[in-house]
Amino acid sequence: MNALKATVVDGRVLLELPLEMAGRLNISEGGIVMANDHDGDVRLTAAPDDFADLLSAAEEVMEENRWVLQQLAK
Repeated sequence: MNALKATVVDGRVLLELPLEMAGRLNISEGGIVMANDHDGDVRLTAAPDDFADLLSAAEEVMEENRWVLQQLAK
């Protein structure tokens, strides 16, 4: 078990992850980590390699269809 130190920066809570644990998650600076909440526990996993590309594509689709999404939200 590892204790993670929390720091507030620009209105966000950042958790400091030991380098050894980051290595086991196969993440580095700027990497994306998935946090899954299940029955009060949180599990951290490395995001799939193509996650950033998928997220970028989703943002592009939402931007292109902003008007439609606004109408659906009404």
